[in-house]
Amino acid sequence: SASAGLAFGMFAVAGALAGWDRAAPLRWAALGITGLAWIAVLAPWYQRGRSWAMAEHQRGMYHALVAWALTDVAILMAWLA
Repeated sequence: SASAGLAFGMFAVAGALAGWDRAAPLRWAALGITGLAWIAVLAPWYQRGRSWAMAEHQRGMYHALVAWALTDVAILMAWLA
């Protein structure tokens, strides 16, 4: 979604402004992995979500909660490292 893309764009700008350069590849990797997690959650939802039963939407919600938690941990660790 545009909101997720905007959020990760803002994370990337913040990382660049914080001085993440080539010496911080793990920080960029963590940001990239969590971005891919969100794509893995949101893409199927947008493609097939209208035909999903309630149980499938619930499963998608739990996948989104996992992606959210991964993002929180990755961002926290990237700025504390």
